[in-house]
Amino acid sequence: MKRGTIWSDSPEVDVFLFVLPVLFVPVPYFISVNEGVGVLLFAAVIKFAFDLPHLASSWTRTVFDPSFRKDHPYQIFLALPLILVGTFFLGAKGRLDFLIAGLFYLAIPHGFLQVANLLACYRRQAEEKDSRQAAAETASLLLFPTSFLLQRLSGPLSKEILGIEIPYEWAAPWMAQAVFAMAGISLLTACSFEFRRVRAKGVVNLSKWMFFASVVLGYWLLSKIPSLELATLGYLAWHATQYLALTYRINRKRFFDLKRESPLLGSLFRPNHWGFFGLALLFHGLLVYLAMAALPRFTPELPQARLVWAVAVLYALSFCHFFLDVTLLLSPRYALVRPQERPAAPFAVRAA
Repeated sequence: MKRGTIWSDSPEVDVFLFVLPVLFVPVPYFISVNEGVGVLLFAAVIKFAFDLPHLASSWTRTVFDPSFRKDHPYQIFLALPLILVGTFFLGAKGRLDFLIAGLFYLAIPHGFLQVANLLACYRRQAEEKDSRQAAAETASLLLFPTSFLLQRLSGPLSKEILGIEIPYEWAAPWMAQAVFAMAGISLLTACSFEFRRVRAKGVVNLSKWMFFASVVLGYWLLSKIPSLELATLGYLAWHATQYLALTYRINRKRFFDLKRESPLLGSLFRPNHWGFFGLALLFHGLLVYLAMAALPRFTPELPQARLVWAVAVLYALSFCHFFLDVTLLLSPRYALVRPQERPAAPFAVRAA
């Protein structure tokens, strides 16, 4: 049995795909200190090389997956049209402030759901069955980032994206301190359970704790970057890289099922084939182009209509992505690790 995770051929690849992407978080800020144009170039690279393929990768497990469509018809054929109509209505009214605030506030719990799910995968791989330890680890993993974000929203740092201020009046400094204290208590509780488990089994699951540390570090960095726009860009690079690698490897593992259920998806994810990335860019690029070309005709009075509609289309796709992922990551049928696929704990070392 391989020592790697279900997503990778080796522990080194797993660390490269799920731990080290946290280093993307401060990159936009460091670039902006030296050269403003570099930020625009970085933003373009992240949007087209990571963000759009990361959105497309979620479609491959939801909208374009025959099994998912059969199991969740209401989400596909009722909820998604409502999300699109609502987003386009706000776009037609020129309310980018609503769209940007919605994206910011929904992206954070969306990221929380992903990292909590990945942490659960590491526990399942090591066959850690203590529900109390699992609850304490998950609570601390989510409470630490929450405290950092509350600190940012209540502090003197910038609250603007694209020149539009994100509302933050509800966040008081004491809230961040209280949540941080709860996170510390949860972590101490988790560590006590981990110590007892290590004494009983003699194995430390370093992969789980490396991932845990990278998540806490990433959200701490996000709370310290002066510009919210640069912080959001770094967060997008981190999350999209992680999500894209995760979903791509899941689809590669289920290649034969995809080939049988959907020949198109099967052809995109066959070994040594990278057509998925090209098709993702082409598909989303075409949507944005059509939006910029056709939709401004219906809102001639809207300032910068082409830009507004391009943003509205991209945000509508992101909102659909957020919604579908809730079903995808919480449904047992689409769990990232199934019982028959549990490999040995990655990066496991013997305790002294």
